[in-house]
Amino acid sequence: MGFNRIQTKQLTAVLIGITFVVIMLGGIVRVYDAGESCPDWPTCFGSFGFDVSEADQEAWWDANPDDIDSRGSLHRYTSFEIFTEWFHRLIAGSILGPLVLLNWWLARKEEGLTLD
Repeated sequence: MGFNRIQTKQLTAVLIGITFVVIMLGGIVRVYDAGESCPDWPTCFGSFGFDVSEADQEAWWDANPDDIDSRGSLHRYTSFEIFTEWFHRLIAGSILGPLVLLNWWLARKEEGLTLD
């Protein structure tokens, strides 16, 4: 299961492309001021989804008073704001996963422990 030079170049090109998408999505998150709309990680208000109601947000703030963001506990985020931050995290994670696996594989290859 080794990587040849062409596969490595293709992986690099894909990761660079995804990185540019993450940068653009980060700009969208900034423009819509949605950067604090997911106060916890890896969830948003304790949910892996992005459609979090105002009541659910209020319940989460009540249960986690130490995590109140700069807008205060009375501010409620729209589903769009939560989605933009959630999607930004999802795409950023799609870069991190392959890089971690590739790093692990290369470290094992150096040690002569590959499963080739």
